[in-house]
Amino acid sequence: MKLKKLEKEQSFIIEGHNKDMIKNFIILYLLIQVFACSPYIGSRTTTKPLELENNLIYLDNALLSQIPCENLSYKKLSNGHLKINAKFFNMINSTTVCQIKIKFKDEHDNIIEETSWMPLTLPRKEITNFQHLSLNTDAINFTLFLRKFR
Repeated sequence: MKLKKLEKEQSFIIEGHNKDMIKNFIILYLLIQVFACSPYIGSRTTTKPLELENNLIYLDNALLSQIPCENLSYKKLSNGHLKINAKFFNMINSTTVCQIKIKFKDEHDNIIEETSWMPLTLPRKEITNFQHLSLNTDAINFTLFLRKFR
């Protein structure tokens, strides 16, 4: 009689323990799902648009190391136009065709002129000079975009 009562108590303890384990497992699983599926903020985030911080933006990350910009300068000419000079070094062992686009801005960082995508051919292992003039005389700043040919 005592043996049956003891077996009954043990089975009750095991069943209760299993229910607690299952409950804890479900809670743990749900917590993992909630935190694992949340958005990753990243280490290179910024609160400002990239166009306001940089004058040169690579739209393809590989180009940053393959075609570095050796020199980027601009000058306001006497006629009021903004002249951009950029030197790119093609480190790839073949001729590469990219596309370049320029957005000219006024003193309030408003875009006043924007070019279409222009082809830029870079011979292998050479420095290529790129120059462009703004059409608008109110241009004070610019952003240059570089991407692979599409």
